[in-house]
Amino acid sequence: MVPGVEEFGIAAVEAQAAGRPVVGVDAGGVRETVVDGETGALVPEDDVDAMAEALAHTDFARFDSARIRQNAERFSTDAFRRRIAAEVGQALAARS
Repeated sequence: MVPGVEEFGIAAVEAQAAGRPVVGVDAGGVRETVVDGETGALVPEDDVDAMAEALAHTDFARFDSARIRQNAERFSTDAFRRRIAAEVGQALAARS
């Protein structure tokens, strides 16, 4: 559970890397790292009742741990290195 707004949402990514679904507010980094309905559940910011409802009634067993881990891989060190190398390569090619 991520009840507050985080810039990146590292807690949500770490939970997903362990194959666990995340319930969090639909704001900040969690909005970008959790796929609502697929890797967790997003609830409106500042809606305590929605958070309680999601925690009480979400069927966590229905989530696919492998799919959740796959989503977290988007934020791995290797993925970052590949994306930054591609961006640098594009920038250098554009200069030529």
